[in-house]
Amino acid sequence: MALCGIDSLVHLALKMGQGEVLSFAVVLGILFDYRKEDFERAACFVCFVMIFNTLLKNIFKVPLFPHLGHGYAFPSGHMHVAAIFYGYFIYRTRSHAVQAILISLLGCVASSIVYKHFHDWYDIFGATVFTCLEIAGYHFLRKRYGEWGTDIISILLVITVFCTLQSVYGAKSYNWLALYVFSGIVIGKRLCGKIIITRWSQKLVSLSIWAGMAAIVRFFNKNPSRYFLFMIGIYLSIWLASNLYKPDTQSSPENQE
Repeated sequence: MALCGIDSLVHLALKMGQGEVLSFAVVLGILFDYRKEDFERAACFVCFVMIFNTLLKNIFKVPLFPHLGHGYAFPSGHMHVAAIFYGYFIYRTRSHAVQAILISLLGCVASSIVYKHFHDWYDIFGATVFTCLEIAGYHFLRKRYGEWGTDIISILLVITVFCTLQSVYGAKSYNWLALYVFSGIVIGKRLCGKIIITRWSQKLVSLSIWAGMAAIVRFFNKNPSRYFLFMIGIYLSIWLASNLYKPDTQSSPENQE
């Protein structure tokens, strides 16, 4: 019984570091405009790591445990993605309570990966070190060149790393997925990123529009390029909600004289 409970907690901790949960958080963060820019940057960080980590694995060539089949283990991709996503918010928030919660969550993710024999602590340590270097690099660029300059450098870096990976080792489907998501966020921000909807009714409408668009894209497009359309769809749904649905403000107190 106790072992079953531990396995459930381990499964939950692993889920908190996987793409489905992180993607859901990003979609809600952008659509509901809660720390929107932070969620956009955290998502871009994840996309970069999904590409960069594959390059690192091919460079170090540390084999996976035999029971996991062929492939490379160092650094742990699962830990690297979770660490860069939650680590970015640890870096950005000033709340010590939130920082403690996120650090504890990352500790649970790391322990669960090792508990399930997916990686050893060396793989976890490697992912953590690279995460710290990436966030430190972002901090340096942000202080030196500002947000706009950092964005340009980030785009060039993602393109460079992806082209290197593709030309030397060959990119996998999830690397293309990351590139499509990154491209969708960058283009979506430039086209509709300044549009803000403040009313909850509009936010719910934008969520409904995006869910419908995502379902249609998922049905007709089965290759990784659909993730580009998913991300563009987020910004398009915000634009549609802001223009097509405008709640009646005539009855609001501030409009009554």
